[in-house]
Amino acid sequence: MVKILALLKLVRWPNLVFIALTQMLVYLFILQNGLAPTKTLSLSISDVLLLISSTVLIAGSGYMINDYFDIRIDAVNKPQRLVLSKIISRRAIIIWHVIFNVMALLIILNLARQNQLRLLLLQLFCIVALVIYSVSFKRKLFVGNLLVGLLIGFSVLLVGIYEPQFEVLSLASNRQKLLWLYTAFAFLITLIREIVKDAEDMKGDFSEACRTIPIVYGLDKTKKIVFVIYFLLLGLVMAFAVRLFNSNPISSTYFLLGIVAPSLVIMYKLRLAKGTADFARLSSWIKWLTLTGILSMMLVNF
Repeated sequence: MVKILALLKLVRWPNLVFIALTQMLVYLFILQNGLAPTKTLSLSISDVLLLISSTVLIAGSGYMINDYFDIRIDAVNKPQRLVLSKIISRRAIIIWHVIFNVMALLIILNLARQNQLRLLLLQLFCIVALVIYSVSFKRKLFVGNLLVGLLIGFSVLLVGIYEPQFEVLSLASNRQKLLWLYTAFAFLITLIREIVKDAEDMKGDFSEACRTIPIVYGLDKTKKIVFVIYFLLLGLVMAFAVRLFNSNPISSTYFLLGIVAPSLVIMYKLRLAKGTADFARLSSWIKWLTLTGILSMMLVNF
């Protein structure tokens, strides 16, 4: 039981729940929303569950391999949360990493064969990208943050890619615009949180000669970079809320009170943040803000 709990902690199960919830809501409230009564999607609920399972397994394996290579950094930054070498051996982590990825590819194989077999390459690309991130990109300036943001954004887009009737590379319909809006939201909010987490983990990252934004530029410039990204995010959300106001004032109000208002508080707290505890608190708040954004899909209706 102890090892199972340690494994759940290692794969960051709350983050996996966020990913699964996001993909299911994309299917239910973006892909299905707006369909003519006589039309149905090619993807069934069971197909989506397969896609979610594959995505979650790949994400979980990514967290595993990241902790495998970050054992010395985590020993400095989060010694109380260190799982590797205490409960689960490093060798076991590699074994579980391989098992998770093989399972993810096998799960998605049938779904990819039904649509386009080359879609299997998307999952394979994510697996390789997460390994490269853990081995190298995490320690490079901004590249690691950007890659994680792109992968999280891609997880939103993936549901539309697997639906044959949905043209992802188009903005002709409101559903397509909505999917890209949430993809952009996921990318930007993840980018913000990754930079804030780098500020939280400066001590351990510095000990391993990582070139993160806070280490290279210092905290003051890091905050300014986060502010710029946050303004982009808020501009996107506010523009959408204003456009939505006449047709759906409830959703518009939710965006303003549930996303914009908390974001302004977070930005104010970020301006005052100085130590590890401050940035850890901000990271948690941003995670809850992400959940607020995800849940907003249930309210949007064109």
